[in-house]
Amino acid sequence: MKLVYGIDENTLYDERIYKQHYDQHNEQVIEHFRQRPDDLLVVNLSDEQAECRLGTFLGLSNFEGLLPHLNRTR
Repeated sequence: MKLVYGIDENTLYDERIYKQHYDQHNEQVIEHFRQRPDDLLVVNLSDEQAECRLGTFLGLSNFEGLLPHLNRTR
C-alpha cells in the first residue's frame, strides 16, 4: 500500500488518497489513448445507451442482455 498509494498506518483509511489515485489513473489511461480514440471506450453503466455503445465497440450485432442488471433496487 505504501509503494502504490504512498500511505502508512495513519492514512490507511483516507478516502481522499484512493480517490485521487483513481482519478489520476483514469486521466493517464485517457491520455494514453488520446491519439487512438477508437481503441478506448469510456462508458457510464447507468446510461441507458451504455449497452448499445458497448456492443457497437465490441462489434456485436445483438446487444440485448449484454449488461444484465442482477441487483436492482426498488
